[in-house]
Amino acid sequence: MLNHTQFLGYTKGPDGILQIVLVEAEIVRKIFELYIQGNGVHRIKRYWRKPELKPLLERLGFTLVKNHL
Repeated sequence: MLNHTQFLGYTKGPDGILQIVLVEAEIVRKIFELYIQGNGVHRIKRYWRKPELKPLLERLGFTLVKNHL
C-alpha cells in the first residue's frame, strides 16, 4: 500500500499499483539527465523556467511559483 497520492511520472491505478504517465515520465527523465550532467537545483529550476517550456508545462497542469525548488 502506498502512503502518497501524487507521484510525478506515475499515477495510482484502481488496484493501488503505480502506472507510468509517459509525458510526466519524460519530465522526470530530463530532471535526472540535468542532474547527472552536474546541474544543481537552481540550474535545473532555471531550465524549466525557459519561456519556450511554459506552454508545455501549463498544458500538463504544472505551474512554477517563486518558492518551488
